[in-house]
Amino acid sequence: MSPKPNISFIIPAFNEEKLLAKTLASIHNSMKFVERSYEIIVVDNNSTDRTSQIATEEGAKVVFEAHNQIARARNKGGEFAVNPYLIFVDADTTVSWELVNETVNNLDSGSCCGGGAMMEFDIPVHFFYQTVLNLFHRLAGIFKLAAGCYVYCLRESFNAVGGFNLKYYAGEEIRFSRDLSKWGKSRGLNFQFIQSTRVKTSTRKFGSMPKVIFALGMHLLLPFAVFSRRLCWFWYKRKD
Repeated sequence: MSPKPNISFIIPAFNEEKLLAKTLASIHNSMKFVERSYEIIVVDNNSTDRTSQIATEEGAKVVFEAHNQIARARNKGGEFAVNPYLIFVDADTTVSWELVNETVNNLDSGSCCGGGAMMEFDIPVHFFYQTVLNLFHRLAGIFKLAAGCYVYCLRESFNAVGGFNLKYYAGEEIRFSRDLSKWGKSRGLNFQFIQSTRVKTSTRKFGSMPKVIFALGMHLLLPFAVFSRRLCWFWYKRKD
């Protein structure tokens, strides 16, 4: 029998010293119950804190990307990954072994090119935020979209679509999902959105309600804003 494909976890990280260790621990703990070898690659996206040191202490490989852009950091990790299965996880996100196991089963099936997962927040949130999340889940299930906190794919499909589009400073995972779906469909492969098990992510990006409403409204009215880092400030200037 041929060996089972192994996993590369890729984590883009900009000043993540507060939450990164918890994310890495969740991966290590999950992999105790998943019968695959794995590596964790933390892409230090020009951090000024202890991000790289913590990643090294927790057993991750560290690569450096000077240009502060999430899509570019994800791609740098993809370039350095050595395994056939890629899982992109945000540094403020924790995963369960059930989620990783279902991800691996999907990719093992031979009918899946990649996918995403339903999310839940790490603490109770305002009704508005939960409503937005529920709406995203509906759209993600229909249109086959992955949230940036958890995206998985075959290395083959990642290479074929050219990774994450570098024109995007936000929403790059949506474009990547569409590219993956299109590529997979032409080869009889599905983009599979996992709904039975959720990934847990932080609420830290929200800050105040007015800022959230302003940022979402701006991107709905000015969709070209995703091509400007300055207009995507909401994703790059977070409240810790």
